[in-house]
Amino acid sequence: MLKSEHGDSSAGGDKEEARHVAVTDQRLQDLGYRAEFRREMSLFGVLGISFCAIGILTGMSSAFQTGLFSGGPVGLFWGWNICSFFMFLIALSLAEICST
Repeated sequence: MLKSEHGDSSAGGDKEEARHVAVTDQRLQDLGYRAEFRREMSLFGVLGISFCAIGILTGMSSAFQTGLFSGGPVGLFWGWNICSFFMFLIALSLAEICST
């Protein structure tokens, strides 16, 4: 969020940053764009990303036969754990996006 220049800004750096943002916004207007950056996701978007991430689990479960023939139980064990770790990272990212 942008701080007001004549409000309670205590440091000169805030004024300089606000001036820089104003120059950047003016440049965007000159190019025909509106300065807009939304930092939110709708419930539908979050559900869509979540279902895409869950698709990895269903794809893995259908490939058990190939995994057993190729890598055996050890390959399945490590493959499942590595995939679970990255799924956890995706879940943390989604939680950060959804938090307010």
